[in-house]
Amino acid sequence: MYPGDDIWRYLWEGLLQTQGFSPYDYAPNAEILVPLRTAWWPQINHPDVSAIYPPVTQFGFRLLAHLTPSVLLFKAAFTAADLGICWLLSRRFGHVATLLYGWNPLVIYSFAGGGHYDSWFLLPLVAAWLWFERPIAPP
Repeated sequence: MYPGDDIWRYLWEGLLQTQGFSPYDYAPNAEILVPLRTAWWPQINHPDVSAIYPPVTQFGFRLLAHLTPSVLLFKAAFTAADLGICWLLSRRFGHVATLLYGWNPLVIYSFAGGGHYDSWFLLPLVAAWLWFERPIAPP
């Protein structure tokens, strides 16, 4: 499906970092960044505001853009994190419970379809939750 408008911002901020710029320093419409504009640049949301996404997320954008600033690659990375969540849930709760999460239309639409990075922070959250809720063997 065609991605949501946030993914263009992720691509842009990752691309900027590969060119030696911090997305926190300049808004996308800054004059110094004009030579870096791509064919998809007009689709960037809020072009008059610098980056709002956290540094760890920016690092992920940078890594992906270093490979190639591609919608497909970014969506695949978000989907891979979501599949990681499904794997964790299946180990703890079984396949039926995992299907309730994995086939949820909102999850499929937002992460795999819309290209939102939320699965990147849900994966460590779910991992931490399951780690803290693990059964502890008696001494």
